[in-house]
Amino acid sequence: MEKCHMCIHMAVVFLDDQNGSQEEVELSGAEAFQKYIDHTLPFLKESGGDVVFLGGRYLIGPQEEHWDFVMLIRQNSLSDFLAFSSNQDYLAGLGHRTAALEDSRLLPIVESATAT
Repeated sequence: MEKCHMCIHMAVVFLDDQNGSQEEVELSGAEAFQKYIDHTLPFLKESGGDVVFLGGRYLIGPQEEHWDFVMLIRQNSLSDFLAFSSNQDYLAGLGHRTAALEDSRLLPIVESATAT
């Protein structure tokens, strides 16, 4: 199973709690999203998932929508993805994702055995 994830970055201010600090830190959306990726990858890989593709812009789509990039995640099964997404240690880093994204879509995609 693969997940297609598109998002828009925005500038953010949030509390950086990595070392118990409660200092306000101003980051771009891209910087905050990178913090999310850095936090998330170990949990994703531990669950059997991996990032297949990160980048690009779409060619065809609504003119009024602008997406910065697409992230394609491969996961062994829906149950593995749900276990990953409910992991409490993973969830502790969701603040970075929330701060980074203005909008996103999570589209479950199952590879077709009949595709050529």
